[in-house]
Amino acid sequence: MVSPAAVYATLADQAVRALEDASTPEAVAAALAPVGRQVRAAAAVPGFDTGEFLARLAAAVGEGTARRRKASEDALASAQADADSASAVLAAQLAGARHRRDQAGEYEALRQRSETQAALQERIDAAAHRAELARLWPTGTKELAARLDLPLG
Repeated sequence: MVSPAAVYATLADQAVRALEDASTPEAVAAALAPVGRQVRAAAAVPGFDTGEFLARLAAAVGEGTARRRKASEDALASAQADADSASAVLAAQLAGARHRRDQAGEYEALRQRSETQAALQERIDAAAHRAELARLWPTGTKELAARLDLPLG
C-alpha cells in the first residue's frame, strides 16, 4: 500500500515540475489542472488528506518560487556583469579607433556594441520572464485549492 506521504511528495513534485515547464501565465494555470484531477483520485487512498497535501504543495511551490527567483536574480546579475565588462572593452575599442581616425574600426566597435546589447537584453528579458512566471505559481496553487473547495493561506 502506498503511504499518503509518498503520494503527497509525488503529486507536489509533479506539480512543481509542471509549473517549471510553463512558459506563459495561461500555462501556469493549466499546469495545475491535471494535479487537481490526480488529487481527487488520490483522495480515495486511505489516510490521504487533501488539506495536508495542499499545505505540502504550497510549501513546495514556495521553495520552487524562491529557487526560480534566485536563479533569475543570478542571471540578471551575470548579464549586468557581462554588460559592464563588454561596455568597458567596447568603449576602449571605440576610443582607440577614434584616436587612430579609423572609421572602419569605429563602425565595427559600434556594431559589436549593438549586437552585445541586443544579446544581453535577450538574457535579461528571459530571466525577467521566468521570474514573472514563478511569481504566478502561488496564485495557481490557491486557484487549485479553490477548485478543490479548500482554503489555502
